[in-house]
Amino acid sequence: MSPPWKPEYDPELAVALKAMPFMPPLNREDLPERRAALAPFCTLDSTINTDPEIIHEERMIPGPDGLISISILHCRRTSGASRPGIYWVC
Repeated sequence: MSPPWKPEYDPELAVALKAMPFMPPLNREDLPERRAALAPFCTLDSTINTDPEIIHEERMIPGPDGLISISILHCRRTSGASRPGIYWVC
């Protein structure tokens, strides 16, 4: 079921959006397969190497069984205000 409204898109993207394949709703059973399909395109190295505005830091923080390594990505230019973040545990 589609929403009663359609979001407005940049007109230049209309052709690309029409060419995109339909993505069925995400469900728990399909999640591992979709993650595996996207994994080659969503690597930390590809993100860091393609966007000069991203700064990457590696830090060690206390974990339940000792120190754990974390990656911190942030914008090179910032307003100094608090920003949202993503906490990902594998």
